[in-house]
Amino acid sequence: MESRQNLMESIQLKFRFSLLLIGILISPQTWSEPDLTFGIGFDAMRFYYREFDDNDVVLNTEKGIIPGLVINAAVEWENWYTEFNYQYNFGKVEYDGQTQTGIPVTTNTEEDTVDVNFLAGRYFGNNSQYPSALYAGLGYYYWERNILPIPSVAGLLETYEWSYAIIGGKISLLKSRDNGLLIDVRLRRMLNATMEVDFLGFNNWDNLELDLGEEWSLRIGVPYMQPIDKNASFSIEPYLTTWFIGRSADKEITSGGTPVGISAHEPRSETINLGITVKYLYQF
Repeated sequence: MESRQNLMESIQLKFRFSLLLIGILISPQTWSEPDLTFGIGFDAMRFYYREFDDNDVVLNTEKGIIPGLVINAAVEWENWYTEFNYQYNFGKVEYDGQTQTGIPVTTNTEEDTVDVNFLAGRYFGNNSQYPSALYAGLGYYYWERNILPIPSVAGLLETYEWSYAIIGGKISLLKSRDNGLLIDVRLRRMLNATMEVDFLGFNNWDNLELDLGEEWSLRIGVPYMQPIDKNASFSIEPYLTTWFIGRSADKEITSGGTPVGISAHEPRSETINLGITVKYLYQF
């Protein structure tokens, strides 16, 4: 009898909680008619990548400027918002490294990156047009790293992929009803990170897939918004973004499915990029 009473109390509690949640979701104050903002622009990023051996000695570096395209869309209510962001960068950078036998190698690498994320957050605080906020979200990162061949060394194509979780916040530095200046800081945690190696026919080796060491990373942006007219505005955002990848486990290389007696791994690496994004924003 007591067990049945506890069950009924539990059901009543869940029912009340459900009614409270429904009330919040349909509250006019929470979900008033939303504003939709669409943005499109260009990005210039200084790409800087380093790999390290097990003794933290630098194995190779890649650096250079790669341009990009950015697209974003945001839906805003009185205190809440959701945001979709897409960034694509492609370009050729300088590669400075060495072969496995220690012979110095200088070539170029074609970098091809796609970064997509979805955020949901809540605004807080002041009367600024661009108030402070806390947010969380999920993202997906794709990186194709094509190390170009030279006469003495074969090329290598590496494809990295991972999802990532996001938690972050924006702090408003202006109380203006027009202009906006924010500091946007987000932590990102890699999830399900893998890399596929294509040896491009070298020794008839099969493609190799490695599970990467998943680490935390950081992105810091300082966006400034300037209105153009009633519905349009212009934004410029300098930023720093990082990706830290832990060493993978060793995995044996095969040819036609048969082990060749050689193992490979992805070394620990750091990617630290500086960039600037310029966007045109329109509010519907």
